[in-house]
Amino acid sequence: MKRAENCVDAKINHIRFENDCLVFEFAKSKSLPDGGDHVGPWHVYANPHEPHMCPVLALAKYLFTNVGILSGKSPLFEGESQYSRYSNIFSKLINENMDELKQFGVKVGDYGTHSLRKGVATMVASGCTVSPPIGSICIRVGWSMGGVKDRYIKFESAGDHYVGRCAACLDQTTKEFAVSPPFFDYSPLPVEQRAQKRKEIGLWLLQRIPNDDSVSGPVLHLAYMCFATVCYHYEFLRDTLSPNSAFRSCAVFKDIPDYFLELAVVKYSWDIRSQYMPKLTGIPPHIAIMTELKQVKDEIANMKTTLVTNMRDELNKRGVGGAVQFVDITVARSIR
Repeated sequence: MKRAENCVDAKINHIRFENDCLVFEFAKSKSLPDGGDHVGPWHVYANPHEPHMCPVLALAKYLFTNVGILSGKSPLFEGESQYSRYSNIFSKLINENMDELKQFGVKVGDYGTHSLRKGVATMVASGCTVSPPIGSICIRVGWSMGGVKDRYIKFESAGDHYVGRCAACLDQTTKEFAVSPPFFDYSPLPVEQRAQKRKEIGLWLLQRIPNDDSVSGPVLHLAYMCFATVCYHYEFLRDTLSPNSAFRSCAVFKDIPDYFLELAVVKYSWDIRSQYMPKLTGIPPHIAIMTELKQVKDEIANMKTTLVTNMRDELNKRGVGGAVQFVDITVARSIR
């Protein structure tokens, strides 16, 4: 949702993984080139339900294909004229699919790079009847709200968290909106194995990052969470990536042990929380209510099962029901 020039100038140290989302902080903004407000932090969420549009998976593929960026000594997007390059790639993509787009009434020239900002803002603001506050949307996008509103309506993380979840195309009308990013959950393992398995994954990843001693702690944690996302979506990537994709041949994607893939999971707000599960943020009240209803339904279902089981056990103890052997009526008549 931010301007392309913010992303062009970004470096890896402008990004970190905090709780359940990516956090971006930019050094400058078009309206405030020397810093100040409207430069972050901006929260970007995973979409495990739709991996083809998941920003965390996209970042993971990019970083592990260009692992040298993790050292922080170069821009996030290396090279010159990256804005022009992005614009040309976007135009090429639109032109290649123009025949299909024309069926939806799209004309040549209707879409440009700025359409992405406008489209996401429209979706977040109007795509649901319980959309985030318009103030949070305007602050996120960097739009002026006018003198008084700009003076009195300021950034607050709760609103931006909600905007971030919506911008990731998570469905605001379902309880699955409250989903975690992929992470490694060691809680199913025996207690004595958990620390060892976590260490094994960390060492395996470090061995595939050149000059890992020059990579900062926050960036290593970012790489760790990105790797969990790759493991969770491994089958999707294996089946859908182009045979010529550079990511297929990168060290992080090759020869991943099977048990790494098994440990990568996502959880929801109604799941039992383990120490490895990230704290979930950006959950609006209506989703919290839907989550509580889910828990109540589960408890009722368990109660019914338990009640039937207890009644059956009690009847069996008394020789009623299952303990009685019924005789076929035709046999009974013949005996009589």
